[in-house]
Amino acid sequence: MNGKLKFTEKLGYGLAALSGVSNSLLGAFLTMFYTDNIGMAVGAVGTMFMISKLFDGITDLIAGNIVDKTKTKWGKARPWILWLSVPAGLAFALIFMVPQNASPMSQLVYAFLTYNLFSSVIYTMVGVAQTSLLALMTMDGIERGGLARYSMLFGLGGTMLASSVTFPFIAKMGGDTTAWRIVFAIYGFILAAGLM
Repeated sequence: MNGKLKFTEKLGYGLAALSGVSNSLLGAFLTMFYTDNIGMAVGAVGTMFMISKLFDGITDLIAGNIVDKTKTKWGKARPWILWLSVPAGLAFALIFMVPQNASPMSQLVYAFLTYNLFSSVIYTMVGVAQTSLLALMTMDGIERGGLARYSMLFGLGGTMLASSVTFPFIAKMGGDTTAWRIVFAIYGFILAAGLM
C-alpha cells in the first residue's frame, strides 16, 4: 500500500477515466442529437437535464455509501468498476437509440430513463469507485499524484481527441441518425473495454 505502483496499475487507473470522457461527450453532443436528429423539443430536453441533475445529486450520496460498505476480496472500489464496465458501455450506447417513430412523450421518457441509467446510476457508481480507488491504492502522496496525472491525461486527452473526431466520424458514417448511433455504440465499446 505504501510501495511504488506498477506502470500497469497507473495505466489501468488512467483508463478508468474513460467514463469521464463519455460523460463529457454527452455534455457536448447529446442536446444536438436529441433536438436536431430526433426532433425533441429544446425545452423538454432542458427540463429533462435539470431534473436528471437533481436526481444525480441524490444518487451521488447513495453511491458513496454503497462503495463504503462494499467488502470483497478485491477491495471496496475496484469491483464496482469491473462489474459496471459492460453495463456502462451498453447504457451509453442505449442513450442514442431513441425510437424515432414514437410519440414525443415516449421519446422523452426513453431519453430520461436511458440518460439517467447511465449518468445518474452507472457513471455515478464508476466515478465514486474510481475516486475512492485513488486513496485505496496507495498512501504515498507522490504515487497518488502520479495516479491523478494518469487520470487527467486519459480524461482530458480522451475528451479532446473524441470531441475533435466525433463530427468527422459521424460525417464519414453518413451523417444521419444511424451514423450517430454507430459512432456512439463504438464509443460505448471503448468505454467498456477501458473500464475492464
